[in-house]
Amino acid sequence: MTQADDGYTGTNFSRPGVQALIEAAQAGKVQCIIVKDLSRLGRNYLEVGDFLEQKFPAWKLRFISLGDMYDSSKTAGGINMAFRGLISQMYSQDLSEKVRSSKNAASRSGKIITSHPTYGYNRDSNDRHKLVINPQEASVIKKIYDLYEQGVKFTEIAKTLNAESIITPKESRMAKGYAANQAHNYIWAAEAISSILRNEKYMGKWVYGKSRVVELGSKRTVSVPESEWIVVDDAMPAIISTEQFARVQELIKCKTKRTGAAKTEKALFARRIKCASCGRIMTYHALKHVRVYRCKFDCQTSKIEERAIHDAALNAIYAHALLTKGMVAGEKSPRNKICTIQSSIEKYKVEKMALWEEFHNKAIAYEAYKNRVNKLSNQIKQCESSITMMKTKTEEPNDFHGIKELSREMVGELITRIDVYSSDRIEITINYDDIFRLVFA
Repeated sequence: MTQADDGYTGTNFSRPGVQALIEAAQAGKVQCIIVKDLSRLGRNYLEVGDFLEQKFPAWKLRFISLGDMYDSSKTAGGINMAFRGLISQMYSQDLSEKVRSSKNAASRSGKIITSHPTYGYNRDSNDRHKLVINPQEASVIKKIYDLYEQGVKFTEIAKTLNAESIITPKESRMAKGYAANQAHNYIWAAEAISSILRNEKYMGKWVYGKSRVVELGSKRTVSVPESEWIVVDDAMPAIISTEQFARVQELIKCKTKRTGAAKTEKALFARRIKCASCGRIMTYHALKHVRVYRCKFDCQTSKIEERAIHDAALNAIYAHALLTKGMVAGEKSPRNKICTIQSSIEKYKVEKMALWEEFHNKAIAYEAYKNRVNKLSNQIKQCESSITMMKTKTEEPNDFHGIKELSREMVGELITRIDVYSSDRIEITINYDDIFRLVFA
């Protein structure tokens, strides 16, 4: 069997081809794995080392890396392979930083760096870093701005576009080949109208770097402060005049103050809760006996109660506050202790790999090798248990200024976003140490 992961990063093992290969190996359907070089298996040296040292031998699996001239059945290359894996990971990190710097420099010079053009534009056929106006889509953009200036609400504008069977931005990307075709009934929604009315690109302004990935190999992103954004005026042809854009922003601001203030105050997590299935913001509904957030689309997460989110968010805030409490008091924080323990775990893993090298070189006997490996494994388990205990340790809520209810202001300061997968699975992204020092000092 042959597995390939074209288009997927090698910095993690969350790749379809690798996962299918691992499942086949665990089931005993594979006796040998052959890769071009070690980086094709992965570039995270700890994960790669774990497979080479522990899992592949346990599965009685032969591993061959052609470029590294490594064959597990003939070559004792444990520590050498570990260093190769480390170098691959460092190479990926260095390459990622260079790519980021290159994109930032290109953006500052006015080049459009994007995987697909914004709705209303096409790529310039002569220069892929420039955009040209798509006349048909541009007319839709202008219509949206004109209708809003006439006093038409977001939802009514969306209904008008749906009634006229105007293709949505998602359908536009699929038609242009920037997204895979999916059998789904896409419709205009108030969120899309709101996004278009707030998009500065329609004035010809290019804005880059609003978010960044949390870490190499991760798909999770965090918002970047506006002061760090790259903004270039007149980088593309304008569809909306600066004057009309300013008028629309003022209208949105006034309507929010006039009609949305009460709703915003009641909706504790307004614009922070997203449906994990479709990525859209979930809307707030105050029912007779309960307040809920709903996804307007046919997603797995239909609705979730605000109280459930509130309690989960409050518990998350308490847990992270505990990690910084030591820092506030001038002590070594639990988080730093956890980092120290994690460093010890990595050191023990490297020692195990070095032992494997010695054993394959016949520098130590099997019994001695086995005893030392077991000792290191036990030390790793003890460290992991310590981390688990530190993470799960809780204190009474009253230890934190008696806070039992979150306010809209606290949510705005402490919580970046909330992703709802189901009623019993919620992911909360929290702003960390600096704000906790301020709130819980």
